[in-house]
Amino acid sequence: MKIERNWLFVETPWLTPAVQCVDDLNKNHDLELVFAEGTSGGEITLFFSGDASAVSTAHKELSAEGKLHFENFTVRKVLNPDPSSDHVIASRQSINGITENREIMKDTSSTNKRIVDHEWQAIGILETQGLASVLDATDAMVKAAEVDIVRKEKIGAAYVSIFIRGTLANVANAIESGSRHVEAHGGKLIDSRVISRPHPDLIEMITTG
Repeated sequence: MKIERNWLFVETPWLTPAVQCVDDLNKNHDLELVFAEGTSGGEITLFFSGDASAVSTAHKELSAEGKLHFENFTVRKVLNPDPSSDHVIASRQSINGITENREIMKDTSSTNKRIVDHEWQAIGILETQGLASVLDATDAMVKAAEVDIVRKEKIGAAYVSIFIRGTLANVANAIESGSRHVEAHGGKLIDSRVISRPHPDLIEMITTG
């Protein structure tokens, strides 16, 4: 299934520049602000969608030094997203019953069930500092290998983790691709892991916690 929309993420260190960015982009580019999502570290990530040309033009302009008139911001784009990564991108925050923070996305989408026989052969975890970086890398992972996205979770200090599952080879390939993608685009990679033959208790924690 082809996804028609494209994504632009702008992550700002606090609310005021996010408000200014929304005004600037809406006035100067044919983009739609879909929603905004905060992290417990105080950052605000703006989710814009539009056609590939509009997203690419805005990304190029925002990436120019000094364009947003403040420091410590991140801008990323995802063109022609894979359906499974688009599902993660478009999913809103929900409440974690354990920590009572707005931080979890657990996959319940029928579009994201490509693996049947070996879906829990391995688990992969990619953790970054910053939501924009991990969403960009998630699309790179699912385009690199056939894996399912199981969960997105925030733990504080703007740390965000993506959990994937699949065959050991595919999970390893996806995590390697995602890690390279984060570092190649100037993101901050905190950690990445591949766990083969995960214990049932771990699977239960990931899927129900």
